[in-house]
Amino acid sequence: MCDKDNQREKEIEDRIFYRLHHSMKYFHDHFAEQFFDIYKYADCFQSKDYTLNEFIRYSLSFTSFLHKHHSIEESFLFPLLAKKMPAFAKDRPDEHAAIFAKVQHYDDYLKECKRNEGLYDPKKLREIMDTFKDILFHHMNAELECLEGGNMKRYWTKEELLNFPF
Repeated sequence: MCDKDNQREKEIEDRIFYRLHHSMKYFHDHFAEQFFDIYKYADCFQSKDYTLNEFIRYSLSFTSFLHKHHSIEESFLFPLLAKKMPAFAKDRPDEHAAIFAKVQHYDDYLKECKRNEGLYDPKKLREIMDTFKDILFHHMNAELECLEGGNMKRYWTKEELLNFPF
């Protein structure tokens, strides 16, 4: 086999072992972007042509999608990964629980502001977001590290990953 064929074979193999990492990164990048968008525009959402009600709905969609994402992970992805990767049996689900213990306050606050817009305070929203920012981003980074191609090679064969349902 020539060098060009070896290079092509390595690229194909890398795509297989990095597939879950890249898929998860897509979602995590979206969550990070939305988190920082909400944080940044908490006191100037009008500059994005949002009313307060629209901004609150947008802000609530962040945790709605995050809940759905974590639910899918815990119901389908983690049980499969946990068969060979211990972190997905305990660490990642425990992190989800810790995140949502903090995120619940964010949801409750925004729902109350949706009912009574006079209660909205951008400083308070940011303070609440600060309570779960570190754990959320630590979790997303840890998940991506676990799904990194070199790590996946430690636990899975190329054939197993080709037959993975995700």
